Amino acid sequence: MKPLLFFFLSILSFEIVKGQCTPASADNCEDANVLCSLDEVNGYTCSNIDYSNPTGCSPLCPSGGVLNNTSWWAFVTEGGNVCITITFSNCTLNGNGVQYGIWGDCDCSQSIFCDPACTGPGTKTACGLLEPCKTYYLFVDGCTGDVCDFALNTTGGSDPILPNLGDLTGPRIICKDACNVKYKIGLQGASNCKPAWQWTIDGVELDQYNNEVILDFPDEGDFVLCATAVLGNIQSGSICNQKGPKCLTIKVRDSVILKDSSSRNICFEKNPFKWGTHTIEKPGTYTDRFKGACCTIDSTIHFNFLDKHTPHTVYFLGCPGEVYIDPATKKTFSTCQNGTEILLPGISTGKCDSSYNLVAAFINGSGRMREYCKWGEILLEVTPIDRTCADGGYITESFNYKWYLKNDPSKKSLGTDEFLPLTKKDDYCVEITFNGTLDKLKKSCKFDVCEQFNEDDFKYKDICPKGDLALCVGKIGKYSVDTIFPADARHIWTVAGGQILTTNPIAAKEIEVLWNFDPSPAKQYTGIVCYHMESSCPPTEDCCINVTIKASLHISAGKDASTIGLRYKLKPENILLGEWLKVSGPGVAKFTNKNDPNTLVRVTKYGNYIFKWSEIACNEKISDEIKVNFLKLKFINGKYQLDTCCTDSLGSKLITRAFKRNYKFYPNPVSQRRIVIEGGEEDSKDNLVIYDLYGKQVFVNPLVWDANSIEIELPESIIRGVYILKIESEDGTRLIEKMVVE
Repeated sequence: MKPLLFFFLSILSFEIVKGQCTPASADNCEDANVLCSLDEVNGYTCSNIDYSNPTGCSPLCPSGGVLNNTSWWAFVTEGGNVCITITFSNCTLNGNGVQYGIWGDCDCSQSIFCDPACTGPGTKTACGLLEPCKTYYLFVDGCTGDVCDFALNTTGGSDPILPNLGDLTGPRIICKDACNVKYKIGLQGASNCKPAWQWTIDGVELDQYNNEVILDFPDEGDFVLCATAVLGNIQSGSICNQKGPKCLTIKVRDSVILKDSSSRNICFEKNPFKWGTHTIEKPGTYTDRFKGACCTIDSTIHFNFLDKHTPHTVYFLGCPGEVYIDPATKKTFSTCQNGTEILLPGISTGKCDSSYNLVAAFINGSGRMREYCKWGEILLEVTPIDRTCADGGYITESFNYKWYLKNDPSKKSLGTDEFLPLTKKDDYCVEITFNGTLDKLKKSCKFDVCEQFNEDDFKYKDICPKGDLALCVGKIGKYSVDTIFPADARHIWTVAGGQILTTNPIAAKEIEVLWNFDPSPAKQYTGIVCYHMESSCPPTEDCCINVTIKASLHISAGKDASTIGLRYKLKPENILLGEWLKVSGPGVAKFTNKNDPNTLVRVTKYGNYIFKWSEIACNEKISDEIKVNFLKLKFINGKYQLDTCCTDSLGSKLITRAFKRNYKFYPNPVSQRRIVIEGGEEDSKDNLVIYDLYGKQVFVNPLVWDANSIEIELPESIIRGVYILKIESEDGTRLIEKMVVE
C-alpha cells in the first residue's frame, strides 16, 4: 500500500532547548541510524549539521530544492495512521529555516513527503498511513546552509512486531553452471509486515535485500544459503529486531541432465526435419546432447511423421469496409481470395497443423449517370457498374434503386426505377443495392452515386418571335424565330387577331399572318403572335409580341396649345411608330425622346413653334403638325401679366390658371415632422425643395397631386432650426417661404 501523508505548516516563535542527538544523524541515507518506533522518536531533539554535505536527492524534492548540509535518520513502525511534527528554531547563518522530507528508500524513487519551502523557524507536520516494518528515511537540510535546532513529536507508530519466518523455497540439487536460480522466503501468517532481508551464502552477505534472491552457480560443491528478516538499516548496522536465519543446502554437481524420452509428431511438409545433429527423414527414436543457457542436457525423443492434411473450403461474402478474420490466427483479409490456404497453428491430436482454403468476395460497385430528354421530360438514368471479383463463383443477382436529393439527410425516396424524371433543378443521388451470392451466402451492399449535371443544359431558353410590329388591317405580316433547334423540334405558333397563312406551321420556323380582324368603329387594335417550342425535352415558355394594327391612315399630332414656360408635353392621337421634328420656331427645341409620342419638348426661347409627328403606316409615310405658343409671364404691380400682347383665348386661360395656383403649407412652425401643402392641381408635376440657411439643399420631394393637398413627412436629418421652403411648378409658378422646425 502506498502511504499517504498530509502536510500542515504553522510558524511558531518559541525556542527549542537543544538536547543530545541520540542516535546521531548520518551523512548518507545508507548509513542512517534507525529509530525503532515513533515512541522513541517522540521528544527527539537535535540539530542539522553545520558543514557542507549535499548528499540528498537532486533535486532535493520532486518539486524542487537545493542540497546544502543534509542530515539523515531512519525509523520503523507498526504502520497505520501516524503524525510527525518537527519544530525548528535557533536558525543561524541566514535564518531561512530548513527543508525536510521522508523517503521510502535511498534511491530517490519513493518520495513519501518532501517540503523544499524555506519559511524560517516554525512547525511542520506530516500525517499519513505507513506500511508496517518498512524502514523510512528522514532528512533535514538547512536552507542556504542554515543550522537549526529541531524537536520531533509523534502520535501513533509503536514498535513493529516481526512474525516468525516461513519456508525457504528453491531447488536443492542443480547442475554446474546453473544460472538465474530463484530462492524465496516469507513470513508466517497473513502479516503485512515488510522487513528488509539479509541473505548470505556460506556466510558471505549478498547485496540483495528483498524476500527473493536470484543466484548463479558456476562451480561444483555444497553451498549453504540463509535468509534473515531485519527491522532496521542493514547497510548501517542499525537493527531494531530480526528473525532467523533460516537456511538450506544447495548441491551443485558437474552432471548431465537426462531428459525423459518423449514422442513428437512432425508434419508431412516438414520432412526432412533438423533436430540437433540429426536430419530425420523417417520415424524412430533419436538421442542428442544440447548445451543449454546454463546446463548440459541429454535428450531422447521418438519422432513420428503425420500424413498430409486435406483442407476444407470456407466462404466469406462482404461489403466494402468489412474484413474476414481467421478465428485462430486473427489474420484479416479485405480483398478477394480464390482458395487461399490458411495455415492454422498448433497440433491437434494425431494430426498435423490444420489448414483450410479461403474463398472471399467483397462486393464492389458504383454507377454511371446520364441525363437526357424523353417524352418531353428530363430524365436521369443510372447504369450499375459491378467491380466485384468473379473468382470463386460470385454472382450479382439483382439491383435495387432509391433516388433522393443530395442535401436530404433522411434520403427520402423520389423513385425506385433505374431512371428518374426531374421536376426541378437540384442535385440528385441514387442508392444502388447490389444483391450478390457466393456458394450458399447472400449479401446486399449499398453504393451511392451522385450526378453533377446542370439541368439547365437540357432546358431550352424561351424563344421569342420577330417580325412586323405595325401594320394596317388586311395586310400580311411575316414572323420568324432564329436559334439552333434540336432535330425533333416542333414549332407551336399562336395568333390572336389574325390568321396564319403558312401551311403546316408546326414544322415552320417562319410564318405569314393575315391581319383581318374587323374593328368597329374604325380604330386600331393590338394583335398577338406567340411561340413556343416542343421536343423530347421540356417545352419552352410561350413568348408573345404585340402587333399594332391600324384601321385607317389618319393620325393627329394633337390640338394646338399655349403654355406658360419653356416646356410642353406633346399628346398626339391615333399614332403608331414614328418621330417628332421641329418645323419652325424662334429657338432650339429639344425632345426628351423624339420617338416617344408623349415626349416632353423644351425650347430655348419664348414664342410660337410648329412640331411635326411622322410615321410609316401601311407602307406610306404620313404626318401631322401641332402649333405650341410658349408664353412668358411677368409679375407686375402685384399681378401676373404676359410679357407680350396675347389675344388668343388659350393665353388668357393660362394666365387665369397661374393666378389660381396659390401654394401654401402648414403648420409653421413645424413640430411633428409633418407638413401639409395645398394649391396644386391634379396631374401637375411640382417639386418641393428645402434649403438650410447656408443655401445647402437638404431635402427634395416630387409632388404628384391626386387631390388639392399633399401631406409630407420630413426626414430626421432636418433638425431643429430655420429653413427655406421652395415649391416649383411645370409652368413656372413658385412659392418661397421661411420654415421653422421646432
